[in-house]
Amino acid sequence: MNCKMFLIPVFMLLAMATCSAKDILHLKSQKDIDAAIKNNNMVVIDYHAEKTCAPCQQMAKILPDLAKEFEKVQFIKVDVNEFDVAEIRSVPTFVFYLDGKEVKRFAGSKSKGSFINIMKESFKCC
Repeated sequence: MNCKMFLIPVFMLLAMATCSAKDILHLKSQKDIDAAIKNNNMVVIDYHAEKTCAPCQQMAKILPDLAKEFEKVQFIKVDVNEFDVAEIRSVPTFVFYLDGKEVKRFAGSKSKGSFINIMKESFKCC
């Protein structure tokens, strides 16, 4: 969890702390994807084509909620129109990594509840 403290001017006599989940990363190179997998214990990559794919657009709506709910998981989005990924045959495709190893992969859209169940099964936690 990334927490930042913002101090309000003394005359207001207030201090506020804001905390947020990990940001969803938008990556455009295999080198960056590999580094993110290496540097994070749990990773979910969303290979998508949001501009032209209705199921991708549907899944894009739930990812921010999932990122807030699963703060220990690093979510990554990769637009297949901007970066060619040979092993992705359909979009959206979600790939789950635990300790650097792929543990789950599925293509297509899911409900938020189904996605949560897949995450819990894949990461054996949360």
